[in-house]
Amino acid sequence: LIAMGEDVLASGDAARALSVFGQIVDMAPEHPAALSGLIRALVDVGDLQAADELIAGLSPEILKQPTITRAVSALTLARDAKPVGDLAGLQAKVAANPDDHALRFELAGGLMAAGDRDGAADALLAIIAVERDWNDGAARAQLLKLFEVVGLEDPWVSAQRRRLSAVLFT
Repeated sequence: LIAMGEDVLASGDAARALSVFGQIVDMAPEHPAALSGLIRALVDVGDLQAADELIAGLSPEILKQPTITRAVSALTLARDAKPVGDLAGLQAKVAANPDDHALRFELAGGLMAAGDRDGAADALLAIIAVERDWNDGAARAQLLKLFEVVGLEDPWVSAQRRRLSAVLFT
């Protein structure tokens, strides 16, 4: 059931995933993978308050579970990734001011909020490539949160980590 919920969530049907994970949590209220799926589904449907409340009610032992850490990262990222009304306009501003890291960071957040993880990763890696420690390493921290949300074993994350390593070590 958890695998089915994960597949539904990955397909973008957050409302259905919310239902699936809700039913699983009803059957197994302490199961970390089910709780993680429920929290991430809540985040994907935009109910950040319910996700917060669910996390607040978890025991310290469950909060230490990697699957829960992933869900907490998803919530944090959802709060950090602010939707942008005019992504094309913001992209044009970044193209006109490529050294404006704050603008590029805003673009990365907008792209994340729009579900464009490739574009967000590109924007964050561009900042890291030029100024690794910009804003106390904010771009790298945001990229690592994105990795955690997607799942550290995901092939996309592996590819992006290689890109990050190339930027950091060349």
